[in-house]
Amino acid sequence: MIQLLDVFGFLSVILRGLTLALQSLVIGGLVFELFIARGVRGPHGDVGDQPAAAARAGRRLLLGSALCLAVAQAGYVAADTALLMATTGLGLAAVAGANFFVAGAAAAILALVIAALVFKAGRQERPALAGALLLSLGLLAASVATSHAAARLEGRALPLALTSLHMAATGCWIGGLPYLLLALARVPGAAAARTVASRFSRLAQGSVAALLGAGIGLAVIYVGSPAAILGTAYGAMVSAKAILLALLLGLGALNYYVVRRALAGDTSGLASLRRFAEAEVGIGFTVILAAASLTSQPPAADLAPRDLVSLPEIEARMAPRLPRLAPPSASDRLPLSLRGAASGGDRHAVDTYLSYVPGQLVEPATPGEIALSEFNHNVSGLVVLIAGLLAVAARAGWRWARNWPLAFLALAVFLFLLADAEYWPLGPVPFWRGFLVAEALQHRLAVLLIVAFAFYERRVQTGSAVAPATALVFPFVCFLGGALLLTHSHGLNNPKNELLVELSHASIAILGVAAGWSRWLELRLPDGPRRALSWVWPVCFVLVGALLLDYRES
Repeated sequence: MIQLLDVFGFLSVILRGLTLALQSLVIGGLVFELFIARGVRGPHGDVGDQPAAAARAGRRLLLGSALCLAVAQAGYVAADTALLMATTGLGLAAVAGANFFVAGAAAAILALVIAALVFKAGRQERPALAGALLLSLGLLAASVATSHAAARLEGRALPLALTSLHMAATGCWIGGLPYLLLALARVPGAAAARTVASRFSRLAQGSVAALLGAGIGLAVIYVGSPAAILGTAYGAMVSAKAILLALLLGLGALNYYVVRRALAGDTSGLASLRRFAEAEVGIGFTVILAAASLTSQPPAADLAPRDLVSLPEIEARMAPRLPRLAPPSASDRLPLSLRGAASGGDRHAVDTYLSYVPGQLVEPATPGEIALSEFNHNVSGLVVLIAGLLAVAARAGWRWARNWPLAFLALAVFLFLLADAEYWPLGPVPFWRGFLVAEALQHRLAVLLIVAFAFYERRVQTGSAVAPATALVFPFVCFLGGALLLTHSHGLNNPKNELLVELSHASIAILGVAAGWSRWLELRLPDGPRRALSWVWPVCFVLVGALLLDYRES
């Protein structure tokens, strides 16, 4: 069980993000069904309930979200229970009284009741949905009960209120967007689509105002000082979340412009509204995952001043330097406790090394280990930079450069061999043991994403892809890659070094999200905007390559 704790910790963040996303879908769906989709005008100007096709699609999504939320909450409680029992020695009876256990179990039960009410809504629609919306307040309360606000010893009233407002606004806006997409694709006629879009636009404006106000208030409380914005991991994650939110607001502004034109009688832009809303959904749920990562870190305001990284320290670490493109020797790249295993086949040394408590390395990183990590990132950056420059060349009309995705196959092989050099085939640790360590598991998931990206995108770039959906693998992989980076961590036995690494990862994650959704919009929008967006993602690749080339841990 001890070996599994590291993976459970990683899964806990993922499950927390999943529960927040599904909670937003439930809240957003209920608000949309009750207040946005009611009384939509039909194709002949009559006023009644929303058309049957749109109603069925929305109810299916709402029902599925509630059921999945119950399952995700149960998984989240199980993962955190396993972590607590294994690290403290407490029994299940003692853990069952913990705040997270009670709140998670209550949320799972509420989600099941909401699902039952949504299923019943076909016969008693409005009372059932109103009851479900009332119960969704319990979901909010359960999430707030496991937030930083509830964990504070004093002055909790304001953080609790702001956190509740923040989550509710996120649910109404981000959680309601998928239902807007379903409705716009199914309501009959431009008049009905205009009505739905206009109502949701007003809801989104109010939600954004509430979200920004609550978010700024929480940032002031939890970050504490300007120095902590970039000087702590919490502040860096808040900054990344703010940048992603700015991208969301830009897309929202474009949709607001489209809705204003539609109200004036020009409905030609409603198709573009759906495309922008699709990107809003993806970026919005990435922001929710970033929020889940924040709950796993202590607020910056609670850290001692000595734990903050100063701006000169950040500048010194980020200063350009020649990349490390030569690997350290085979003997230097392994931890000290594994070198005997590598030379003499000592399996006991391997078992001892792997039986650590997650987050606490058995020994500090050696210069050889640091050199290997820098070598891995720098070589990866060189490959990504080359791929990005080739993609730019392909955009400029160089046909031979369309094979640029093949560079990522080389990157996948390189990462598989050297990202975790202590594992097979280069190290003494068996390959399957790496699935018990979160960092190694994340690296292997990244390798799978890179292979999928290279294979499918080359077919798209060379014109050999038959199915149009093949082109969507690109933005999907970039979205997952950026999300994975937001939850990725390095155990360096030094909080300052960990922060400096996280700054690099957060920047790359943001560029990955921007690359993915600019490609999505390029594929989905009309020709004019498509041409401009086709230059965004290659530039993002070049910037990611430059960041990785300058990556360092020393």
